Amino acid sequence: MKRVKDHYYKQAKKDGYSARSVYKLKEINDKKKVIKKNQKILELGAAPGSWSEYVSKIIGENGISVGIDLKERKKDIGKNTIFIQGDVYDIKPEEYRKYAKQYSAIISDMAPATTGNKLVDHLGSVGLCEQALFLSLQLVKQKGYLLVKIFQGSDFQNFMKKMRKHYKKVSIIKPDSSRKESREIFILGTEKIEPPTDNPEW
Repeated sequence: MKRVKDHYYKQAKKDGYSARSVYKLKEINDKKKVIKKNQKILELGAAPGSWSEYVSKIIGENGISVGIDLKERKKDIGKNTIFIQGDVYDIKPEEYRKYAKQYSAIISDMAPATTGNKLVDHLGSVGLCEQALFLSLQLVKQKGYLLVKIFQGSDFQNFMKKMRKHYKKVSIIKPDSSRKESREIFILGTEKIEPPTDNPEW
C-alpha cells in the first residue's frame, strides 16, 4: 500500500520524529495533560519510536520510558528510554518491574497485523487492548492512567465496560491527525481504581 505523504507525515520528517503517529499522542496530551515530568511510562507498540521520542522529552532525565514491540527499533532515543523486542503476550509483568516497581501509566499504539477483514482486525485490536488493561492492573500505580488505541467494532462497548470498572474517568478521543478513513480511536482511562481488599477476584 502506498504511503500517503500528508501534512503530518511531512511535519514528522521536519521535526525529526520517526513517524506521523507522534502527533496523535501530542494532540491527546495537549488536551488531557497526562504525560508529565519524572513519570515512569510503559509503552506498548513502541516501534519505530515516535511516541518514545515525544515521551522522552517530556519526562526528562529522571523519568523512565520502557517500550516493547515485536519489530526492531533501530533508533537509539535517549538515556531515559529502554526498548525490549518481544511479544506483549509473552512477557510477564515481572520483566517490566526490573525497570520500575510501579508505572505512572501504560500507553499503547499497538495494532494487529491487519487482514482486510474488519471483524477479524477489530477482535485482534480488542485482544491487544485487553492485554494492555491486564498489564495496567499489575503495573500502574493507584490513580495512574492507561491510553490505548482500538479499532471500532462490535466488541467496543464490552471493552469500555472493563475500562470503566478499573478507571474512574474514561474518555474517547479521535485525534485530528488520525486519518479520516481509519477506524482507530483512542481510549484514555485516568485515576486507576484500586481493587477492594476484601475481594481478591475483583
